[in-house]
Amino acid sequence: MNDRLAVYMLDVGQGDCTVVLLPDDRVVIFDCADDHVLRKVLDGWNTPAIAAFVLSHLDQDHIAGALQFLRGWTRPIEGVYLSTDRDVGVDHDDAKRAKALLDYAEEQSRDQGARRRRWELLPNTRDRRHLVSGPGWSVTLLAPRHGQVIRREREGEWEEANRYSSILRVQAGPSAMLIGGDAPLLSWSELPPEELKAEAFRIPHHGGALNDGGTPVGWSVDRLYNDVGAPTALISVGTNNAHGHPMEPWVKPITGGGPCRLLCTQVTARCHGPLEVPGTDGRMERDPVELAALRRRVITEQHQWTEPQYRHLTDRRGQVEKGRLEVPCAGTVVVKLYLNGHVEVLPSRGGEHERIVDDWEHPLCRPPVP
Repeated sequence: MNDRLAVYMLDVGQGDCTVVLLPDDRVVIFDCADDHVLRKVLDGWNTPAIAAFVLSHLDQDHIAGALQFLRGWTRPIEGVYLSTDRDVGVDHDDAKRAKALLDYAEEQSRDQGARRRRWELLPNTRDRRHLVSGPGWSVTLLAPRHGQVIRREREGEWEEANRYSSILRVQAGPSAMLIGGDAPLLSWSELPPEELKAEAFRIPHHGGALNDGGTPVGWSVDRLYNDVGAPTALISVGTNNAHGHPMEPWVKPITGGGPCRLLCTQVTARCHGPLEVPGTDGRMERDPVELAALRRRVITEQHQWTEPQYRHLTDRRGQVEKGRLEVPCAGTVVVKLYLNGHVEVLPSRGGEHERIVDDWEHPLCRPPVP
């Protein structure tokens, strides 16, 4: 039995997939944007069982790999946690994919003849009970409120799905980490102050806007980061994202107001301008020459990755197509929370990762030079 919990923010491009490695070697999964990367990591660890498979909400960059993963995983899954946060009956590809996932999760939660159900199907909502816990540690869902989700489903109000995104808290001894899904400021403002304090904060919405549902009176992104007070912030983001993530107005308060360290899974044009060039229609597009040069240098030169670069390397499945358009920065980031309160973050300070960041034009993880 280990004396810590380890939280792995996997490099899955523009999306989310976080794995909490428990002291007994079971895991909690929070979102699954890439089943290939998740499966390779769990197989490498020889994971015996999944204690909880949680989907924060039904956006594709959080669930794209979930159905394929659930279908292919043969070891125990104790609970699958999700809720309907949108109209899945409309004629739209994303809605059809979400419905297929919901249907499969429900079907596999029922006994059918001699076949026993594979898991308990439960809502991804706030609960006074922990998802899983042990002596001195726990993993807990803080949001959304269950009544809020029930009202949404009853009234069919399907706008602003991020407002219903789950928030996960991982606690070991006196130390904690918050994992925000796409939860906006309105969701965070409803939490008790003691639940906001953490040593590590996985920034919600890939460093994008947090004003879904409006900004509560007296709240701002500066207040959120100050109330959390984490010395380490993480962003899961993809080089090829079309949303401008991470957005400087929503990220600048992290590094501009104190000693907080920021780590992103991949580099974007917000940190390294040459990644984008004007296209023939005047819009900015990825520069394939710069992308190829950076990929070769970063992947081959930074040898101390916390996990193999499954998103970017080849195997029997072949090169991951999207990976060809992406450049890892920190890659998979690991936060280890020890029961005695010690916190370890990988990649560590002063290593090869920071030397690579030195080559970016204007990295958002560094305070601006006066």
